[in-house]
Amino acid sequence: MPVASPAPSSRARYLAALAALVAAGAALRIAGAGGDLWYDEIWSLDIAATGPAAILFGAPQDNNHVLNSLWLWLVGPAAPERLMRAASIAWGVATIPAAAAVARAAAGPAAGLAAAALFAVAYPFVLYGSEARGYAGLILALVVATGALARVGADPHDGRARWIFAGALAFGAFSHLTMAPAAMVLSGAALVAVHARWRDARRTGRTAARLASAGFLGLAAPLGALAWGALATRSLRTGYLHPFDLEALGEGMGRMALATLGLPDSAPPLAGLALAVLIGAAAVALAPRGWRAFAGAALVGFPALAVLGRLPNPHIPRFHLAAAVVLTLVLAAAFGRLWTSGRQARAAALAVLTALLAGGLWQDTILLERHRGDYRGAVAAMAGAGVVRVGSNLPNEASRMTRYYAPRAGAFRIAPEAEWRADPPDCYLLIEDRTRPSAAGPAATVASRAYDRLASFETAPLSGYRWTVYRPAR
Repeated sequence: MPVASPAPSSRARYLAALAALVAAGAALRIAGAGGDLWYDEIWSLDIAATGPAAILFGAPQDNNHVLNSLWLWLVGPAAPERLMRAASIAWGVATIPAAAAVARAAAGPAAGLAAAALFAVAYPFVLYGSEARGYAGLILALVVATGALARVGADPHDGRARWIFAGALAFGAFSHLTMAPAAMVLSGAALVAVHARWRDARRTGRTAARLASAGFLGLAAPLGALAWGALATRSLRTGYLHPFDLEALGEGMGRMALATLGLPDSAPPLAGLALAVLIGAAAVALAPRGWRAFAGAALVGFPALAVLGRLPNPHIPRFHLAAAVVLTLVLAAAFGRLWTSGRQARAAALAVLTALLAGGLWQDTILLERHRGDYRGAVAAMAGAGVVRVGSNLPNEASRMTRYYAPRAGAFRIAPEAEWRADPPDCYLLIEDRTRPSAAGPAATVASRAYDRLASFETAPLSGYRWTVYRPAR
């Protein structure tokens, strides 16, 4: 059922509140875009240096987020960090009014403002909305695609919604290729909503055919460019691929749940996942009828896709962004319904929303304090200690990042593992991914020689590496 339009005065207050939330979200993203580039961003710079033709057709690899790579090529490797991240900032800010429009159409102005507040403040959306990668574009595309498919679920003959879905699919896939499988799950949710509404198999089948056509139209260009590049180069390169397992899936989804709900990254991932399931289940009961299928997509559809497809790298939280985006939209829609359900329901909804926003802001302060790591500081510490040869547990990552920062702090090289195990290096660089932390104690043993910790450099959750520099004990 369409939501009634507010009175002019109410509309003015709504727009003023929305503008304030957009401004707050923009400020958080601009502030969060400061600090050093981390490994994946530097890797993206290397891809961008190949030029637009190679970006589109000659770099078929999972780290080539095409629209982001084109932006990095345009601004160049000497641009300030915030300029390199400006495209993501713009897409992240645009997500806020887009989410408000989707939620408002579902459950009224209160839902719209709740969605705007959550997408403005929630940590994953601020983090990826201020990083020189393709995830901000993916998040925006997921929001727009979900809104379009919700309209299809309510009216299968809405041709404009299908065109919007196709456009969002193209933009999302050029931002990050995980848009394609996410769109499959969301399309399935729309079909469930259509069938639940009309109980007509023929209508559902016709809607499926129309969505398939829209999906083909949206994916033709991004997947065609990828296929062309793979055929031309006879390769399809990927980074490190962790095999699928359920424990890793629970860890990745749990850490994304912790971040989305504004909970400490140090909490057990399964506790975050359990809480997200509980909140999501409540939202299923409270959300508008047509949105329950999308809640099911977030809680069941995306995990089922990962399990059935045995998708690699399930421990990486950002690969579960689609579930976080859809669940946040469902929560906003549920808030809108509670807002109109009486004083007690409104108070409960406000309490939950306030807790989510407070947790998100707390996580955002960690990003503003630590950014994505202090790699200049680490390189300077090694150079100041007279380092020439460096050993590391992740030599590829260490080599790419020190090549980027070393000209500013001194020259040294990353020794191959076989070399430094036979001949102890001048220092040892321990690189840790916060999704799988290891002990960085005050001492280490490298090639039978004792090393003392020189300095540690922290990073924010879900992004960047923790660097600990060790030097030979004296």
